[in-house]
Amino acid sequence: MHMQEIITSDKPVTVRSSRWTKLVLDKLYKAMLELVAKIGEIREKLSPMMRKVIEEAEHFAHELEEFQEEHPILTASIETTALAVLIAVLAPFLLEALGFGVEGVVEGSLAARFQSLYPDVPYGSLFSKLQSFAVRYGKSLV
Repeated sequence: MHMQEIITSDKPVTVRSSRWTKLVLDKLYKAMLELVAKIGEIREKLSPMMRKVIEEAEHFAHELEEFQEEHPILTASIETTALAVLIAVLAPFLLEALGFGVEGVVEGSLAARFQSLYPDVPYGSLFSKLQSFAVRYGKSLV
């Protein structure tokens, strides 16, 4: 179905996620369920203020779920934008953690280990692109 058909159609539209997104969301959902269950077990031991915070969070979650059901395309757009921003913000830190620094490969890192095993890194390879990205964008975001 094309975007124009989606916009003008009266039929409900199903928005599908990629497999890895579903796996990540499933894990987060299960973790949240476990957290909610634990909070439920100790709810009466919490201070009145904490109980109020939890009630407000539950109310917000319910409203959010209703919004997602009523506006699946808008929800998917918001999630995609948020994910893109998150990746843009975290990418320099993740690259640095792997050993791709703003001044080159970081000594003793995973990237340095890889480079010691494969010293002739070809132009255009994933390794060279990650290093290039770290040099180019690492300084502007850090």
